[in-house]
Amino acid sequence: MSGGEGSGYPAGKEGAMFENPFAAPGNWYRANLHAHTTVSDGNLSPEECADFYHRAGYQVLAVTDHRHVTEVEGERAGLLLLRGLELDGGRSRQGTTYHIVGLDVKASGPMEVPQGATAQDMVEMIREA
Repeated sequence: MSGGEGSGYPAGKEGAMFENPFAAPGNWYRANLHAHTTVSDGNLSPEECADFYHRAGYQVLAVTDHRHVTEVEGERAGLLLLRGLELDGGRSRQGTTYHIVGLDVKASGPMEVPQGATAQDMVEMIREA
């Protein structure tokens, strides 16, 4: 398909609707912003998880265990560790389950969600933690 008016592609472009964002100038980081450890339902301890992503060449890792802000012991040169958690949000209007991931959470340890809490309540809990 060739580009131009009505095609969905820029004029003179074929096969792609958007420019490649990785071709733009700037810094790109390899990151995982949603990782679980043995503190919830993951297979690796917090330290093993951080070591795994560090060895794999990641620059950013957020440990987001279920209902728990998990501490990761030790520093790893070149790996930014973000404190986070994942809260069970319940069911959407369509009946599907959803979760809310919070990043850069200052608190540590477990965070229980009160019965009947709304998604907005959970966002506020994370902001205040």
